[in-house]
Amino acid sequence: MLIKLVIKKGDIMFSKDIMAVNIGDSIIKIIVGNKSNIKFCESIKTPEESIVNGKVIELEIVALALRKFINKNNINVKKISFAINGQDIVIRQIETPIMKDKEIKKSVDWEMNQYLRDEGENHYIDFEKVDTIVLEDKKTYKLLAVAAPRDKIDQLVELSNSLNMKLVSVDVLSNCIVRAFRNLGITSKEIESMAVIDMGYETTSIIILESGKFFIERAVPFGLNNIAKEICRKNGIDIEEAFNYIEEKYDINNLKDEDETEKRIETLVENVYSTFAKVIQFYTANNTKKAIDEIFLIGSGCKLKGMDKFTNNYFSIKTSLVDSPEMLNLNIKFPGDKDFKTFASTLGLLLRKE
Repeated sequence: MLIKLVIKKGDIMFSKDIMAVNIGDSIIKIIVGNKSNIKFCESIKTPEESIVNGKVIELEIVALALRKFINKNNINVKKISFAINGQDIVIRQIETPIMKDKEIKKSVDWEMNQYLRDEGENHYIDFEKVDTIVLEDKKTYKLLAVAAPRDKIDQLVELSNSLNMKLVSVDVLSNCIVRAFRNLGITSKEIESMAVIDMGYETTSIIILESGKFFIERAVPFGLNNIAKEICRKNGIDIEEAFNYIEEKYDINNLKDEDETEKRIETLVENVYSTFAKVIQFYTANNTKKAIDEIFLIGSGCKLKGMDKFTNNYFSIKTSLVDSPEMLNLNIKFPGDKDFKTFASTLGLLLRKE
């Protein structure tokens, strides 16, 4: 969404393939391919303290890690896109009268500046048209507006240059998720309203879509890292061993009542879900004839065994793990040996309409 603010138009490249990079404090997720064929995807460990709150702090260290990844896997693409996240990104829904984009931009800038301490001087502000409403007494655009710190975006421009790659887009992660689920929301007769819960290493978010369009998002600073740290303390093991324990032994639906750590983890997850329940309640209260038809789970947090059953029981809403592009009504070739849930959000970078 933020591309047109930071990138000058250049020569058109004939290759459709892009390296899509989801920047995270703990893990960097990478997909190589296009909107019809994913040729390669992998997660690499983020160099320690090189990315903080989704912002590249140590540019050369991150560039070196990506170069090693590119060379090791013989990746030969010239275009790159980034997904960004963090509590310093402001996202708002805005309605404006139907008018030219230049006038919309002025209106969005004024509106978003109300939420920024520096009145937008240190932020890039951009918008995307989500819907058009044309009634007798109302003709408006529904917009999704985003403000991101300039230094956060500028570092990604520098990173692209360091890799000698053409920067195609910088987009917020929530928008990527909406794009990945949009076709399902448009084409499914059974699912009009859905919630997507994305549990990452540092953050867990819920996004509600209505007919494939963004309605609301809420993010909580809690993720797989918090759970791993609890297990480290309990068992006296390092963080890598804790993640192995999560994947191989931990089941959130089969906890031992006498185990204080396991019960604490359950309580932490329930606290997150309590926040999300209020978001769902807000949606249904504002749409009295509508309810969430299904919840979809994506992200690294799906490594927790039984999260689909746990979520189903907590919200009393049908819940599914997103195991393949076909579940999203997407006709995309995806490597069979990779976990689609982990890369579903990053995939949205490749589904942009350029």
